[in-house]
Amino acid sequence: MAWDDELTWDVSEPLILFDSVYGHEYLQGEVHLRINLPMGRHVVRAGYHEAPDAYMILAQFTPAEAQIE
Repeated sequence: MAWDDELTWDVSEPLILFDSVYGHEYLQGEVHLRINLPMGRHVVRAGYHEAPDAYMILAQFTPAEAQIE
């Protein structure tokens, strides 16, 4: 899997994950996922994997204090 560069987010409320194909008007429906992470700083990275009949984007959130320098 190929990973993008990491970035850091300060999480202070639940996150909403949605497919960017849909507009914001669909967020009130069922076309999203609510993610309840612990509040605080998280390291975020995205990975991409492509197979002959499928394509996957994986988002990984790790509490920053769990990162080993």
